[in-house]
Amino acid sequence: MGNSVITASSGWYLIQKGPQGNALVHPVACWEVRDAEVIGLVSAMEDNLDAEGRPVLSVPGGIGGRYVHTSQFNEEKLTRLQAAMMTPGEVRYDELVTSIDSGGGDIGNQ
Repeated sequence: MGNSVITASSGWYLIQKGPQGNALVHPVACWEVRDAEVIGLVSAMEDNLDAEGRPVLSVPGGIGGRYVHTSQFNEEKLTRLQAAMMTPGEVRYDELVTSIDSGGGDIGNQ
């Protein structure tokens, strides 16, 4: 394992497709550059705690997804992204991605 560099993230989210096709939206807390790979570290899930019970940052699970930045959204799309984050399971991944992609330019797949 080589060296890594960590830098803060601002306004970035990771959108993943959950097991039932729902959108899982995670704010990206920071970026880690490790062995020429850039990884967004996300805020801890409920069960991701250290030995003392404190939440920790984690590498997203292996279900793929895409990183998006708030600068790529109008107010309506940003509200939809935030709603998906606050109500997991209620917004479908495909609907959210279609909403993001429509009329906002290329936000890129990750």
